[in-house]
Amino acid sequence: MRVLSIRVSGKERKKKVRNLLLDLAHFRNMLIILITKYKELYGTYQLHQSILYGLVAKTYTGKYREEFEEALRNIYQKEKLKEFLEKLKAQKEKVDNAPLVQYVIRQVIKDFTNFFKSFQSYRENPDKFKGVPKPPKPKKLKHLMNFSAEGNANTFRQEKDKLVIRLRNGKYLKVKLLKDFPYRVSSIRLKLSGDNLYVDVVYEQEVEARNPAGVCSAGIDIGFDEMLSVVSEAPNLKSFVVSGREIKAFNQWYNKERTKLKSWMDCLKNEIKSENYEDTSKLKRALQKLEIKEKVLAAHRKRWLENNLHKISRKIVDLLYETGHKVIYIGKNALESKNGINLGKKTNQNFVCILFRRLVSNTKHSNTVWR
Repeated sequence: MRVLSIRVSGKERKKKVRNLLLDLAHFRNMLIILITKYKELYGTYQLHQSILYGLVAKTYTGKYREEFEEALRNIYQKEKLKEFLEKLKAQKEKVDNAPLVQYVIRQVIKDFTNFFKSFQSYRENPDKFKGVPKPPKPKKLKHLMNFSAEGNANTFRQEKDKLVIRLRNGKYLKVKLLKDFPYRVSSIRLKLSGDNLYVDVVYEQEVEARNPAGVCSAGIDIGFDEMLSVVSEAPNLKSFVVSGREIKAFNQWYNKERTKLKSWMDCLKNEIKSENYEDTSKLKRALQKLEIKEKVLAAHRKRWLENNLHKISRKIVDLLYETGHKVIYIGKNALESKNGINLGKKTNQNFVCILFRRLVSNTKHSNTVWR
């Protein structure tokens, strides 16, 4: 499976997709609250996929009839829980896209399952964690910067080099694929990232497996200004260094911009707390805009770093493969030394905030051995 990411453009097109994703996020919040309240009242998390589908459906058609009726009876015994379930159903009808709703339900179940596994691992070995794992919780929609929902083949149709995606209430989104796109699309993802919206097109493509044919080894040391130092035992490849100055400069720019925003936000917060203004609504709106701008800036930094680190790791892996390397040894000192480190404000901004682990993860597409 491969993914083609297409950015959604146009004010009206973005508005349609954004509103749908916000409604799906609201449905997710309400579902988490329902599951949490059910746990508080009856001592167990209701995470049965078929039962949760049935609770928001008009009629239950699954094979777990007794379990479903018991869960529904428990909910109807509590008036507030019953009212909340009716609101959840209304939100599902507002979304009007069953495959996307089903995806959100599956993701919520997965989030709770991962929480249980993390908590069990924490009880066995607390030193592996920086804090106690917490269960999923609702997210504030006004600060929502990252959210995605995946739709199956029932949510779109493929017309040559174009996709027609059903959103809701007779609304559709058309996106252009690459010219003469030869692959069959298996699913799509609608994704909110910062202030941008994307359609991730998941398609099937046969990729020839590249097993290392050489016998040479290479070592990579991770640093700061000299981000990657590569040493090889191959006679046809000289040692070389990949500079990290461009990434360092970008990270410094991000830190300066974020500091400016934080300073403005602190000033507004102080003004709001002071007694100089009877009506602080304008100040609160200005503060909210700055908070959104900060999240947009962070999303831009994440995309920029991931894109550039992926390019670097890809080029290195291709080069070592083509020059007959079988194994890559990556030093992990730079990664382990970041755990709980405090080298001063300036060094922390430059060193600790670089996504070295993402770089190593990308490089591991080859046969990589830790030293």
